[in-house]
Amino acid sequence: RGAYRTLNYTYGNYLDLLPAEIKTSICNDCLRIGIKEGINFQELSQWLQRGIQHVMEHPGRDAVEDALDFLEAYGDYFLTEANGKGEKFLTNLLLRLKPAAMEWDLSPKLNEVASDFRLTEVMDVFV
Repeated sequence: RGAYRTLNYTYGNYLDLLPAEIKTSICNDCLRIGIKEGINFQELSQWLQRGIQHVMEHPGRDAVEDALDFLEAYGDYFLTEANGKGEKFLTNLLLRLKPAAMEWDLSPKLNEVASDFRLTEVMDVFV
């Protein structure tokens, strides 16, 4: 828990000084440690959103692929949320990535991620 608090503190106090890669790494570490430590859903969802946002700071095909990989790495955890908030959260993230995925011909990968999460009710949106 101490490592999580240290990363959270570092991120909050030095955000403007850190390069996007370090910010993304901190988000990744906070998610990984936070899941192990039982940090609440809302706080972890903010780390996932921030991580994707930092990956997308330099738009391009690689950024979209990295964002989808980041989402794919932690999406299963969010699907375990009992009230369906996780599905809505992941759906919203995928919808936000859709324009960039279309621009860089990565719609099939986005569809694959949505399918892996069994978000079939929204698959029509991704076609």
